[in-house]
Amino acid sequence: SLDDYIVGVVCAEMPAEFCEEALKAQAVAARTYLIKKLSADLPLHSDGDICTDHTHCQAYISSNMAKEKWGSNYSDYAKKIKSAVISTKGEYLAYNNEPANTVFHSCSNGITEKSADVWGGDIPYLTNVNSEGDYTKKDYQSCVNYSKNDFIAILENHLKVKIDDTITPVSNVILSSGNNVMSVDLFGHRINGTDIRKIFSLKATSFTLEYTEKEFIFTVSGSGHGVGMSQYGANALAKSNHSYSEILYHYYPGTKIVKMNK
Repeated sequence: SLDDYIVGVVCAEMPAEFCEEALKAQAVAARTYLIKKLSADLPLHSDGDICTDHTHCQAYISSNMAKEKWGSNYSDYAKKIKSAVISTKGEYLAYNNEPANTVFHSCSNGITEKSADVWGGDIPYLTNVNSEGDYTKKDYQSCVNYSKNDFIAILENHLKVKIDDTITPVSNVILSSGNNVMSVDLFGHRINGTDIRKIFSLKATSFTLEYTEKEFIFTVSGSGHGVGMSQYGANALAKSNHSYSEILYHYYPGTKIVKMNK
């Protein structure tokens, strides 16, 4: 059923230890995301409306997978998440009377991204909003180091060209309005921030890049694409006694919670 599916998504997408209001916000976002997919004129999948690849659609786990994941905590966590889903039953976010595109991510750098800066195409409710609660995430900041030889080899494999290492390694950094790297010149080659995140296995595009004669050091803030609701930010708001509707309206400004027609 729809509710069972949303339970499986919330189980997979958000830590079960999170506050109930954050879990409710995630349930509504996940339900809205599915409804948006169902309303698409051109389905992305030939054999289904949505997939379980979190890098493409949204993650999902079965009850058996949840039991394996949580062990002795399964009963409490499953009950908690099911309650969040049932208490928001049929609710989704709409913008101009249409289902919203409720993308979400783990943790921003303290301010969410505009959709136009990440994927192109301006969506009014996917814009920059403060998310200061993200700073409290334990691994909010991460570092990734590469030797100079490995760094150049990865670049050459991506660009399919020979790198001239006499050129300035890092220059012309262009940042988005959310302080994420949109593009940068590496040894004179212009590369998008999203491509850098992928080829160097970074958690996000909010990073700085330092280098020495021997190595390159990425310092990364946050985790995920940064657009829409930050899950850790949502939990921080829930801890501050904000309701799930307040959380959703904060991260998707201008949207409205509506009820599905039976």
